[in-house]
Amino acid sequence: MEKQTFKKNNGAVVFTDSDRYSIRKKVLENQKIAGLVAKDSKKVINSLRNELSELKSLVRDLLEK
Repeated sequence: MEKQTFKKNNGAVVFTDSDRYSIRKKVLENQKIAGLVAKDSKKVINSLRNELSELKSLVRDLLEK
């Protein structure tokens, strides 16, 4: 007996076993969290690049004076 089936017309997953549904729900939640972590790490890298360029320009200005 299959514990999940896929509907071809709309791509939905139909679960016949509640344990299988909870496992799938946890997997989707972990994927969402992993995506958010990756997005946040990119934001941190970009912000560090911006800070670095600002510091470089400050150092150049101080050396010129």
